Amino acid sequence: MSANDELFQSIIDSNNAYLQRAETYKQQYTEQDAARLSHAYLMYPWVNPEILVSLVLSNNDDILPDIAKYALNEMGKVGVTPGDLSDQSEVDQILTDNYVRESLAADPSGKSLLANMYRGVTGK
Repeated sequence: MSANDELFQSIIDSNNAYLQRAETYKQQYTEQDAARLSHAYLMYPWVNPEILVSLVLSNNDDILPDIAKYALNEMGKVGVTPGDLSDQSEVDQILTDNYVRESLAADPSGKSLLANMYRGVTGK
């Protein structure tokens, strides 16, 4: 197995681990936790998601406003606004959605899409 094949396999393994974690989280957290996360993200979308999630799920929501203010100040220092981040995220999502939709329209089995992803990762 080549290094590129090993890299691709590690990506597949990582995705499988992600799916397993997602299932664990579904059992561990409640709809109320999901609602609190949604609310926190709607209020502070510019806060790093890892920080936001860890604060909410550890019941430290009360310090989110201070962290959000700090993050906003730091973003201002480098000239990035929450709107810039949101716009870029939306563009990235639209491009990805269009690519996947067009690939699946051309090959509903998804094999071509998977092959393209493999080539993108491995260079083969």
